[in-house]
Amino acid sequence: MLIFDEIQTGIGRVGRMFAAEHFDVRPDILTTAKGLGGSGAQVAAIVTDERMSGLSSDHHSFTYGGNVLAAAAAATLDVIARPGFLVNVRDVGAHIMGRLRQLAVTHPCIVDVRGLGLMIGIEIGDDDGRPNSSRAQALAARGMSHGLILRTSRYGRGNVVKIRPPLVITRAEADLLCDRLEALMPTSETGCSATTPHCCPSSSGRARAGAPPVPVRHRRGRLPRRESGSRHHRRIRQVTRGHGADGSEHRQPALLRSGLDARTPPGTA
Repeated sequence: MLIFDEIQTGIGRVGRMFAAEHFDVRPDILTTAKGLGGSGAQVAAIVTDERMSGLSSDHHSFTYGGNVLAAAAAATLDVIARPGFLVNVRDVGAHIMGRLRQLAVTHPCIVDVRGLGLMIGIEIGDDDGRPNSSRAQALAARGMSHGLILRTSRYGRGNVVKIRPPLVITRAEADLLCDRLEALMPTSETGCSATTPHCCPSSSGRARAGAPPVPVRHRRGRLPRRESGSRHHRRIRQVTRGHGADGSEHRQPALLRSGLDARTPPGTA
């Protein structure tokens, strides 16, 4: 029996409805959630092969089963199924990775850029190319001063800066995202040492003029513990209020959320 956990990779995130499609694999059971609710409603599902669907209801019923909020999943799937929607996810994702790989040429702390669709990871390393978590955390902490709210792998302890923009992102918004990432990265002249202010600034540094924070919702609506209650907390609350998960209020400009953990192959997130 083959079971795919596509909680993070499913529902268009990697440019196909499910990551399994990239590898011509048909699992017996597939789990999905997160994107199924359009980034707002908490909806999850288990998809099975017909021969696996004989489980009686007394073995899988639960209090909130069949909740009306599950209707959000139908609306999400309607949007994902629109002609050209997933093509845009693949094209814009490839554009972002192309620009980030160009950055790696002049920024030695970027060890690797990898991903599928709009699930992208920037692996950060030391001068010898070995994984360096402290540098990744320093870059993420400095992101606010460049109008970016960043997360890293392993729940904030890994060495991969994760990029997962909304699936409706445009190429122009993707370029804005990449421009701000380029401004964030230390150059080869300044180096990428964890002791330099270019890589490890104070978390209380002021925002750069003309670079307002990119609207973004943290995973499950939580904020980084180190910023809770701070001016950053207040700023995040201001820029996220009123931004609908379905994009009806705006097009949700480029944002950074969770993505690929180091060495985690797609389809096994």
